[in-house]
Amino acid sequence: MIFFQEEMFYVAQNLINFKETKDDVKAGADLQYTNQLINCISLDPKYIQNGWDLNMRLRMEYPEIDDIQNIINRMPSDNARVPNPKEIIVEILKMDCWGIVAHVLIKHGKIKEIKDIIKNPAKRQSRTLS
Repeated sequence: MIFFQEEMFYVAQNLINFKETKDDVKAGADLQYTNQLINCISLDPKYIQNGWDLNMRLRMEYPEIDDIQNIINRMPSDNARVPNPKEIIVEILKMDCWGIVAHVLIKHGKIKEIKDIIKNPAKRQSRTLS
């Protein structure tokens, strides 16, 4: 499982709101639509195909999404439970949101690479234990 630094989402959101370049406006609209679709899918599985269609478009427009997926694919998995199709697309769309956030942050020079927004699991555990 991968954890992101949530405060970086707010940094990206502020950049989107205040820089207001054409790319920022598009990223903001994509984030908003993705979150709306996540909510729709959670309420009604008939929107699952819409989620897959959106995912395909976002992957073409935000290469950072594939970078995140590559990081996830290299991580060991101990999850024996098989998620249902609704859970799968919701998690993928959440990852897509982070890809959009990373795109904005990289574009504005706030981070250099995807790894800069990922929480270090060792640090996270040490804070939990203390």
